[in-house]
Amino acid sequence: MTRRSRECGVGPGAPRALFAEVFWAALHAVATLTRAGRLPPEETGPRVELLVDRLAVVDMPWRRA
Repeated sequence: MTRRSRECGVGPGAPRALFAEVFWAALHAVATLTRAGRLPPEETGPRVELLVDRLAVVDMPWRRA
């Protein structure tokens, strides 16, 4: 994690709303760029899978049981 990430509180334990906004923005970007023809539609699955796989490993406090 970078110093800037720590200062903004966007590393592990980031606020739930911030995490949701960033995740939604990334998914929206994939959808928008695909619909605009900037990204090939046949690669949408792997892109979304990569996004979910990378963000799913972030340690979020509300996920702890």
